[in-house]
Amino acid sequence: MIHTEPKITRPTINSGASDEHSAHLQTYVLGLSLAILLMIASFWVAKTHLIYDPGIPMALATLAVAQTGIHLAFFLHLTRH
Repeated sequence: MIHTEPKITRPTINSGASDEHSAHLQTYVLGLSLAILLMIASFWVAKTHLIYDPGIPMALATLAVAQTGIHLAFFLHLTRH
């Protein structure tokens, strides 16, 4: 009778969880990038002379609504079922 050592196997890594984590990370990075872009745009609008002065508050309000939408969609995940 031949005695063999039991095989030791390494636990397998579930690649699906890694893909899901990567997708969530990409979503957060995209949201962060858009939020930063909108923030820079709002500072530009406030400092530029290219926009008619009475239109600046409306431009800032539009950027603020867009910024709110980015936060709701990408960080608070209110668009997911």
